[in-house]
Amino acid sequence: MEADQLSRFNDPNDYTLDPACFRYIDQLWGPHTVDRFASLQTRQLERFCSRYHNPRCEAVDAFLISWLKENTWIFPPPYLIPCVLKHMSAEGEIGTLLLPRWPSAVWWLLLVNTDGSWEAFIMSSMTFQPYQGIFLAGSAASNVFTSDIPSFPILALRICFPWWST
Repeated sequence: MEADQLSRFNDPNDYTLDPACFRYIDQLWGPHTVDRFASLQTRQLERFCSRYHNPRCEAVDAFLISWLKENTWIFPPPYLIPCVLKHMSAEGEIGTLLLPRWPSAVWWLLLVNTDGSWEAFIMSSMTFQPYQGIFLAGSAASNVFTSDIPSFPILALRICFPWWST
């Protein structure tokens, strides 16, 4: 009964970036080795972590494992961005973070200095203008990212905390 209910669960945070857009970013800042916030339907890479158990996921809850020695692809639900930054800074990790450009979000101040420039751990950034199909739904029919053309630009941030040695 419980397994049957879980199979019908629509996770509103199960979405992915257009694979062509991912490939472009991966060519610039990759190869990425593991997708930290995905499902079997939305993963961009063979190795992935999931919020719920999925066949072939290497971990349920990406925050419970180390991301060291990985070039991590990170497209979390926006409310998890502070947790992502805390995890990465604690371990000195490296990766690419995809997020909406929402300067009014509480987590935005974790990314920018008082003068509006990026924090030192952001090595590079790219802005993508939204288009139909930039995000694809996984288990949920629609959500804030897949219900229509987003009304906000999308940022890809190359994050490297200072003590990471390449």
